[in-house]
Formats: sequence, structure tokens, C-alpha cells
Amino acid sequence: MQLIKNETIFDAAIKLFQQKWKAKECPLINNFIDYFINEWYMSNKGWFEGFAIGYPSSNNALEATNGTIKSLYTFRERLPVGEFLSVLENDIIHQLSRERNTDDPITSQNVKAFANVPSINLSLWTSTNHWIKEEREKLLYNQQNVKWCDFDIMKNEQLSFWECEFLNESENWTKSTCSCPACLKYYICTHIIGSAARYKLCSIPLEAKNIPLGQKRKRGRVAKAKKALIVQ
Repeated sequence: MQLIKNETIFDAAIKLFQQKWKAKECPLINNFIDYFINEWYMSNKGWFEGFAIGYPSSNNALEATNGTIKSLYTFRERLPVGEFLSVLENDIIHQLSRERNTDDPITSQNVKAFANVPSINLSLWTSTNHWIKEEREKLLYNQQNVKWCDFDIMKNEQLSFWECEFLNESENWTKSTCSCPACLKYYICTHIIGSAARYKLCSIPLEAKNIPLGQKRKRGRVAKAKKALIVQ
């Protein structure tokens, strides 16, 4: 249920999940289901990936910044409020602002720019090239007025295909969305890049085409050509 793409399907999945396990008529299971519904549906509903598309589903970046503050500025000491505000003004804000200031003559060369679009590495380009070349069946799926009556059937159906909403625009195609786990986590996936390549909105690098279909790219940078008269 964590990979569900929107709130409507999530509500239906919760009801079917409850019906499935309530039918067991086991007191322990019923107690857990009651707890799960009250705590993780009625009170805290936003834990599935499709709740807020395009937003982080974890606070890893916030915790990383918190760790930097503790290790570099407060040295893991609990400072008084006045002393911490002084450190915040003179050290933390000053340093973090300069690191992201593109106009600073000293730090502009190694500036930590904010990412406005997702990054695409060589491994993702390679998997996209393989995805484009693979043969697959074309299915027409009519999702209008769909009503599920079994949780397992719904689960298998939702995990059997991914829904991609593609923006056919040369500058904004990276803002497209897909319901696959990779896109929900990294905001980009082979399906979006492959669709962009089909519409001639991007071109796959030559390095990504060197790996035969079905093989995975090895870790590390691409090996360069050796000197003359050396067998490679």
C-alpha cells in the first residue's frame, strides 16, 4: 500500500485490506487492524508515496543538515539559547549562505546549487536504452468506474503496470510523473526518459549504448582507451 499513487485508490485499498483480515475472525488480528485503521489511516494518512507527488517522502536531507550543525558548529553540545543564536548568526547562516551564493567570487566555483530538475546518471541512461529496445505487449486499460472486491486482486493489478503522465514539452519533460517506485523516490525513471527519447526531446549518450541488452553496467566510471599497441 505504500506504493499507491493517489488517495482514491488508497482509500479503497484500506477498506479491502480491512475486509480481508477481519474475515479471519481472530481476536489478535482484529486488535491489530483496529489499531492500524485508527493510527495509520484516521490519524496519520500521509505515509503512502502518492500522497504528495514531487515532494520528499523522508526527512533525510533535514537530518543531514542537522548532523552538520551538530558536528561542525555546536560540537554536539547543548548550548544556551543566547549562545546558540550567536553561533547561528555569525557561523551557520554566514557559511551556509556563502556555499549557495552563485555571485560570491570565492565560493562561486564550487557553489552548492539547488537542484531544480532531477539528475540522470549513466546507469539510468543505460537502463532506459534497454527499456526502449525491449519488446512488450501493448495493452489498453480502461480505469473508468473500476471497483475492486478483493485486496489481493487489487494489489496484483496495481503492481502490474505503471501510469506515466508525460509532459510533451522540450523544457519541462523532466517534471513528468510516473507511479513506479523509482520515480516516486528519485522523481525520474526509465519510463519518463524513454518517452522523452521517443518524442525526440532528449538523446541517449553513446556511452549508454555500449552495454548489450540484458546486461547491467558495472560500477565506476567508463574505462578510457589505452595507449597504442596495447591490447584492450
